[in-house]
Formats: sequence, C-alpha cells, structure tokens
Amino acid sequence: MIVIGIYYISLVFSLIIAAIGVYISLKSWRRLKEIELDTLKARAFLDKSFLYTNFKLTLVVIGLVTLHMIMESTEFEGTLPSELHPVYYAVFPIAVLSLVLMIYSWYRLLYKEK
Repeated sequence: MIVIGIYYISLVFSLIIAAIGVYISLKSWRRLKEIELDTLKARAFLDKSFLYTNFKLTLVVIGLVTLHMIMESTEFEGTLPSELHPVYYAVFPIAVLSLVLMIYSWYRLLYKEK
C-alpha cells in the first residue's frame, strides 16, 4: 500500500516537474532564436559555473538513468527486493528534476544581462 502511494507521488511529481521543464524549454527556445550564435558561444564558454553545473548535471542524469535501467531489469525478472521499490520509484523523478535544473541553467545563460 505504501509502495503504491510512493508510486503515485513519484508520478505526479515527475509530471509537474516535466511541465515546468517544457515551459522553461519553450521560453528558452524563443530566446535562442533571437540571440546571436557568437554571443551564446561566448557566454557558455566564458561562464565556468555554467560549464561545471552542466557537466555535473549531465553525469547525475546518466548515473540515475543507468541505475533506473538496472533496477528496471531486475524488476522485470522479479528479483528486485520489495525494500528497493521506493528507491526504484524515486530515481526517475530525481533524474527528471536534474534535467529541468540543466534546462534552467541554460535559461539563465540565455537571459543573462550584459
């Protein structure tokens, strides 16, 4: 019963965060069409914090997706212990949140004041 609750909380959280990510992405896409490519390149490569944040979040997402896939394969085989089901359901929303944080870092870079 608790696992089902965790599953639904995870699902709702993922959908809300994904909707926020889509909104930020669309807003960034509009700004990306307006900004000069050379300006964007300069902003991206001169801002060390952006590069580090983007790299860290990429590694986190890759790690979480890999962990989720491993857990999913054990779930299909039926060998995933029931104690790990909350972890299994929590990994994906954290990966989605990490992706949205990455999108937000791009948003901040695109809307950075001169």
